[in-house]
Amino acid sequence: MPHSAADRNLWLAYANAVKEAIQFEPTHGTALYLSSKAQKGPFASPRIPLEYTNAGIYEAANNHLRTGDLFYHPDSRDSYVKSLRTFLQSVDAGARGDVHISIESCIRELEDSLEIYEKSADKARRTFKKHSDVGMTGDLTFSQWHQTNAPAFCNSIRDVEFASDALLAAGSVLIGPRAQKWNQDLRKLLYAMMSEQEIPGMTMPIDMDFILRSGEKSQKLLNKIKLRKKASPSKVVACVPAFYCPDYENVVRDWIGAGRRDEPGDRLYVRYAEGEIADEGGFGHEQQGDSFKFTYPPWLSFYVDGHELPFKAVMQDSDVDITISFDNLRIVKVAPGAWNLDNLSSSYPRMKAGLSTDTKKIAQPHRLVVINNLVLRISFSGRVVAEVAKQLNRIQYYGGFLNVLGVSAAIDQDRSTDQTSHTATWNAEDGVLEVVPTVDGGFATFIGTVGKAL
Repeated sequence: MPHSAADRNLWLAYANAVKEAIQFEPTHGTALYLSSKAQKGPFASPRIPLEYTNAGIYEAANNHLRTGDLFYHPDSRDSYVKSLRTFLQSVDAGARGDVHISIESCIRELEDSLEIYEKSADKARRTFKKHSDVGMTGDLTFSQWHQTNAPAFCNSIRDVEFASDALLAAGSVLIGPRAQKWNQDLRKLLYAMMSEQEIPGMTMPIDMDFILRSGEKSQKLLNKIKLRKKASPSKVVACVPAFYCPDYENVVRDWIGAGRRDEPGDRLYVRYAEGEIADEGGFGHEQQGDSFKFTYPPWLSFYVDGHELPFKAVMQDSDVDITISFDNLRIVKVAPGAWNLDNLSSSYPRMKAGLSTDTKKIAQPHRLVVINNLVLRISFSGRVVAEVAKQLNRIQYYGGFLNVLGVSAAIDQDRSTDQTSHTATWNAEDGVLEVVPTVDGGFATFIGTVGKAL
């Protein structure tokens, strides 16, 4: 999607403000990445299941960071884990002749099987949740229920296991240290992706209610924490490749108890004119040719019935003024489990011919940027006020929501929804849009990642 001058200038001004706030300077292959859609931070407390906190960490960490782009896109089907799998499938491991043909056939079969598995898993989990909400599943967990109630999902698991085994068997005939490393790396990555059991250091359990965007569950868990009651274990648990973020619980535990201050602790200022003169090379990314090719998302969008309408009004510096306030801003270390790959360029210098060079331009999530009680105040002036008012009236009438600099908000709602963590109010007389966190959804928000090129 082509971006406007306003998209570029306001996102760059925002990126500079975040960079200064976290005191980030790119060194040794590190770069700052911004989320095109900020992600809710999970609650962390001894009173709620660890699987719930794990799910939020997994969602925030498992994003595809491209070394040539300032942005990552959580709503896309890309992920860090998938980017590593794609990389390994693109490596020239030395196969030739019939062995090469066999491996390529197995790769295609695995990709097809994984696509079917992902769709059937999502459908099965949503069906289980729907039945569980009305008491139709009794005391069964999802792992127990699906064995007799989701045959398509069960078949897809077997198909992926068969395809994985076939690919590993086809690659096992290759000789040489590089080929052996390729087989070992592929084996551990597929093992972490498909394991149904928790394996310390390799996989971790997550609460799929978080992944399925259950705003209702978020509110219930917050109530448990405030009432000092222990929440029931999740019934919709899955195992995924592990990410570890040990400092997160210590950080947000204080945030939950503190609530929101009457006056925010700090402010960032986003100015259109500052974005105009900002240096795209100041965040640590690789140039593509003689320039940067950032995929700037719309700085402001309106959503109705799943359709996005970017705000396309031609703007200048005097038309908009943005102040971001917050109580706390932290960067917390995150590390993938033992399934992770490293030193990709030196370990695998040869790639298959004809593949995109982007395949090997991967950054590992190194630190997560998390903000507490994020508030945005956007002041519009002149001719753009009427256009903003028109779009806000539209989403309020049809029940949509807006997204501004990655933060999603419903109009005049006191609770988060499955799509939003904030609520927005509009002062038509002054032309001011204020976006504030809901109690249950916005206490912690992931807005970016510091990644390290592999």
